Amino acid sequence: MKLSKVLNENYKVYHKSFAVAAQEAMKFAEKKGFEVDLASRDAIEKDAKSRKAGDIRNFKVALTKNYKPTKKFLIFKMSKVGNKVELDARIS
Repeated sequence: MKLSKVLNENYKVYHKSFAVAAQEAMKFAEKKGFEVDLASRDAIEKDAKSRKAGDIRNFKVALTKNYKPTKKFLIFKMSKVGNKVELDARIS
């Protein structure tokens, strides 16, 4: 089995900024059929805009489906690698 099939990430790994990487993580959750509530979305985007080089940020966001709470979380890490931001996201 190919490693790409095992990983099946469905999101772009490298981004220009923390804010763009955070938006990609939330789009990843939406592609899987979940929603991120507006309060969490605003808090993540506000935090992501204030990041500088060398920062590593970890987030754990509760997800909803059809506007009902689930036991699932969007867990993602953003880290500055050179002049790009690396995104690692998963739903658990």
